[in-house]
Amino acid sequence: MAVDRLPCRGGDCINTILPATARANDGYCMPCVQKRKAAEYEKFIHQNRRTLDLYKGVTDPVETIHILLTSQRPDPLVQFVPPPKSLEEFCGALNSSEADQLMLRAEQEFKSGNIEVAEGMAQSLATFTDFALDPLLESWIEGDHLWPSVIFRNAGSAVRDRLLAKLSRASAASNLNHTLRALAWIGDHRVCDAFLGLEKSPPAWLRHVDPSRYAHVAGWEPTQDGRRDLYHKKCLAIHPVAAGETACQSVSLLKEAHETCPWCRSPLVNFFEFKLSTPEVSFLGLSGPNLPVLTCEACSCFGPVFGNIDRIGVAHWSSMNRRPDWLPNDIALWDRGPWSGKAVRLTPRRAVHAVEWCSTATTSQVGGLPSWVQNAEYPGCPDCQKTMTFIAQLDNGHFPGNEGIYYAFLCGACRVTATTYQQS
Repeated sequence: MAVDRLPCRGGDCINTILPATARANDGYCMPCVQKRKAAEYEKFIHQNRRTLDLYKGVTDPVETIHILLTSQRPDPLVQFVPPPKSLEEFCGALNSSEADQLMLRAEQEFKSGNIEVAEGMAQSLATFTDFALDPLLESWIEGDHLWPSVIFRNAGSAVRDRLLAKLSRASAASNLNHTLRALAWIGDHRVCDAFLGLEKSPPAWLRHVDPSRYAHVAGWEPTQDGRRDLYHKKCLAIHPVAAGETACQSVSLLKEAHETCPWCRSPLVNFFEFKLSTPEVSFLGLSGPNLPVLTCEACSCFGPVFGNIDRIGVAHWSSMNRRPDWLPNDIALWDRGPWSGKAVRLTPRRAVHAVEWCSTATTSQVGGLPSWVQNAEYPGCPDCQKTMTFIAQLDNGHFPGNEGIYYAFLCGACRVTATTYQQS
């Protein structure tokens, strides 16, 4: 025998429910019950939430940085006041005494087992300051913890020799990956010679590893004439222009190039176009009026795209391009990237400032070291086969709902550009 269903009491709700459900839920259907509970919870949170300012009364920049790097457990009843400045601003303003204090604090956290906090302090010092970190590195080496590898940037001979000694005693079971990466960030003549020696006479544990690929992590490669840098030490962060700001005239982004991609038939673009007559970007190392970086914004997500620059500064599709093994069927319908049509400004910063792509720093830049999302992948010039030099990158993740970084490279001798793409 059929049971008559009852209308739900919930306002505009059109659901009907069994009498048993009505008795159990005061006449409401389950979706309305859940909606009412959610509304009551939100009301409770709103009435009882408190604001907590962890930085109130804190004047010591080292203590402020410690607070910034200490993860706060999410609590719906607590609303944390944001810090007065960013992590990179606090670190950039440190004096030598304060930097020493932060190193000591990082060492204490490391020895206490708070590894994530210790790594954050060390990485911030390495990327946002120029201070030598050798006193801190001793604790990392003693603990056989060689990460994040950027903290070994420009370390002195004592640190270098301890790592080279570890390498000489290495076996297949050793922490080779991190040791080689740390040495790459030191990158002096002794490291360069060591990497060349490993290439010439690879030990058993190195048969499937190319030392030059580890050097790429720190933006260089070993040669018989010494290290060859694959990046420019000058670095300019790229920021979208805000209201009232003046746009720079030295670079434009994603301008259509009046050609179509032979693979997907979508319009080609000059991902970057640099005016080399402006002193701001003249360091990029190409003769002529312009440096356009031609690419297919979509197809370059699946493999490198090369361009040739003629003597009057116009880019052309390279005959050396090789179609990727796979491209999506709808690739020509993809939307243009979020940087399209954006006016930008450039601000100087350190070459290693954004080398850790998941740090707080904006990663779009001209010059400096790449912010690799995955592995370091410098393309080889299709004309001369030499490793190309990194010149710029754009991070789509700057805009909500987007992700991925486009990288631009140049072989100045052959007047060839390349673009690649990585995402998490």
